[in-house]
Formats: sequence, structure tokens, C-alpha cells
Amino acid sequence: MKMLILMMSLLSINVLASEELQEVQSFGDNPGNLRMYTYITSKQAKKLVVVLHGCTQSAKDFDDETGWLKVADEKGLNLLFVEQPSSNNNYTCFNWFEPGDNTRGRGELASIHNMVQYMINTTSPQDVYITGLSAGAVMANSMLASYPGMFKGGAIAAGVYHGCANNSFDAFACMYGYRAEPSQRELGLYVKKAADGYTGTWPKIVIVQ
Repeated sequence: MKMLILMMSLLSINVLASEELQEVQSFGDNPGNLRMYTYITSKQAKKLVVVLHGCTQSAKDFDDETGWLKVADEKGLNLLFVEQPSSNNNYTCFNWFEPGDNTRGRGELASIHNMVQYMINTTSPQDVYITGLSAGAVMANSMLASYPGMFKGGAIAAGVYHGCANNSFDAFACMYGYRAEPSQRELGLYVKKAADGYTGTWPKIVIVQ
């Protein structure tokens, strides 16, 4: 009985934590049809972390499984969770392999950019970071490549490189290693093309595989 009560208590904590995410619907143009959730520890928080979930997850799922809200409270961070609806992808994967969504100024990348810009305008963080898991990691990679001046750094967990695929068939070939790995020079060209002439300081990257 005591164990059941403890489990119910822990479950209620997780539910309450998830309910603290607040949806923002009016953040600007949303060509990628994504959803935006925030967790504001303080209007004066100096760091913003953008969080992108993996396939079959939602923003709330990802928070419950990673404990980002607890980290935000401990470290004084503001959080922006981006969510992919099933109407965009049956498995709620970010469409990192579609040129209409992984290109600067278009689709899902443009939506994420506008969410981040909204948070910059409303909370004025000194530094912005981005992280993602799996499909979310690849979209985080694409954001870092396409808008490098917007981010101080990023953490990529179990994701492939930007430019790895431009359709769903290539995506599977890329993920399962059925294609030749590009050279470092080719990888650099992918990023330079995505950044559209950017010449400033590049964000630092942590890769977790």
C-alpha cells in the first residue's frame, strides 16, 4: 500500500510538472505548423534553452522523461519546447529530411526561428542554446547550421548531420549507414550553404551518441 501511494505521488509530480508548460500560440508566422511551449523561471533569466523532442514524443513527454523543468529551476533557465503535431508527421518526427522544412526561412525551421526570436524579444536572454534528441537533434543541427548567429551552443543527442537527406528514402539510408560518409570539406560546405554567407562566431557543439 505504501509503495502504491508513493508511485501515485511520483506520478502526480510528473503531471504537475508537465502542466507548468505554457503554450504560446501567437509567436509570429508559423509556416511549419509547429506548437510552442515555454517554461519561464524568471523574466531576468540570462539563458534560454530550446528543446526539440524525438519521434513518437510530445513536448510534455520529453520534459517528463528528461527533467528539464527541474534543471531550469535549479540553474535559472528559461525553456522553449517545440512540438511536432501528428498532422505534420504520423510519428511526430520533425521533418528534418524535407527541403521544405530543413532550409533557412522555410517550413519548420522558419517556425522554430520565429519562436526563438519571440523569446529573445520577450525575455532578452544573454545566451541561447538548443538541444534535441534523434529527429529533434537533426533539426537542432539544422537550426545551428542555418541560424548560427542566434545560438551560443547546442547539444546533439543521437542525431545525424545537417544535409544528410533530402527525402524520406535518403533519411533511412542516412540513419542506417547505407551511404558513403561525406568528407569534412563536404560537411563544411553543407553548413556554409545553410548559413547563407554568415561570417560571425560559430556556436559550440556537444555531440552525444
